[in-house]
Amino acid sequence: MKRTGFKSRGKPMQASKPMRKVSRKKAAKRASSEGQEALSRKNESANHPLRMNAKGKPCTLRLPGCRGDPDYSVLCHIRRNGWGGTSLKPHDMLAFIGCDICHEKQERRHEDCTDADILRALGETLLIHIGDGFRFEK
Repeated sequence: MKRTGFKSRGKPMQASKPMRKVSRKKAAKRASSEGQEALSRKNESANHPLRMNAKGKPCTLRLPGCRGDPDYSVLCHIRRNGWGGTSLKPHDMLAFIGCDICHEKQERRHEDCTDADILRALGETLLIHIGDGFRFEK
């Protein structure tokens, strides 16, 4: 099969404004500082005490199909009532301890997961945290 080359369209496109030149040194410095900020935010969120406390605790949501195994429990953030949004997590106090199956049902707003279930799970989670010695102060 014979291939043909691209046909010329005439004049090449002209840029409306000249591009700003940035030195390699400045670009490297900017990239490293952005990377360090992202890394520090990641480490800060991963080591949050309420998230760490949720591991190994039983699921408090307990929807139909719940695993019931504390090895799968994580802190599940409640993204309702304007608490958080697209790519924004609410505060860790607005979260409950749940297994992976209950977490998925809650995030997808499954019909098994009602607001009353979430409120009950949030209350049980706060009692667990208080029982483990956490103090919630302003």
